[in-house]
Amino acid sequence: MPSPLDLTQLEELGESLLNFAILADLTGWLEQLPQ
Repeated sequence: MPSPLDLTQLEELGESLLNFAILADLTGWLEQLPQ
């Protein structure tokens, strides 16, 4: 039976989530730097 989500859509979603997580991690790290 066909999946509601296309595999390419799933890969793009995963990449977006990964990029967002990396970005959030970087901003959190930058905020901890002594100004």
